[in-house]
Amino acid sequence: MGAAPGRSMYPAPFASRHIRLRPPGVTRTAYVEVPETTIPAVGGAPGQSYEPAGWEIWAPFNRLYLDGRYAEAADGAREAAKSHPEYAGLLYNLACSESLAGRTADAIEHPGLAIDKSERFRSFAGGDSDFDPIRKEPAFQALVTA
Repeated sequence: MGAAPGRSMYPAPFASRHIRLRPPGVTRTAYVEVPETTIPAVGGAPGQSYEPAGWEIWAPFNRLYLDGRYAEAADGAREAAKSHPEYAGLLYNLACSESLAGRTADAIEHPGLAIDKSERFRSFAGGDSDFDPIRKEPAFQALVTA
């Protein structure tokens, strides 16, 4: 069974069942051709649209962050964010790195941009220990309590 034009076919972990997805950049839809086939959806919440966070853009800087090289992670993520400002997760992780690197002004600006794109980052920032260095800053408090 071949894939229709504009679709990719991925084998499911079940014999003779396939999942067809439209390519990135369009509304994603899954098609089932065999009754009772389960299509897993990863990263979404029931009843809500999936919000891409840009984890794949952040991934090259995550090792720097994990190694405690926060300034380097922030420098790289800042450049990536210039090319991909649409990803709230990238902006949020950038802000975490900036906070831990002691870059207070930047660490307050970027979670605000992330929250503007996706409200869920407000509650994340409120409890994230990466923001402990700036937690008492009035501008940061305004972001997480608004």
